[in-house]
Amino acid sequence: MQRFFFDLVEDGVSVSDASGILMPELDNAELEAAGAIAQMMADRVSRANLHNVAVVIRDAGRNPLARVSLTLTRERMS
Repeated sequence: MQRFFFDLVEDGVSVSDASGILMPELDNAELEAAGAIAQMMADRVSRANLHNVAVVIRDAGRNPLARVSLTLTRERMS
C-alpha cells in the first residue's frame, strides 16, 4: 500500500491534503479522485456560477503523479 495525497484545486485556489490515504496503486487513487470530483460537482449544479475542479495526486514525497479534473458549465439554448 502507498500513501497518496489529494490536493484540491478549485477555481485556481489550492488546498493541500495533509494526511493522505493508503491505496494499493495509482489507478485506485485516480478513481478515488474522479469520484470525489463527481460528488463535488453534483453538489454545485444548482449554483449560478459553476466551477472548474481538479485533484492533483501526489506521492509520499509530495511529487505530483496525476491530475484529475472536470469543468462543469451550464448553457441555455433559448
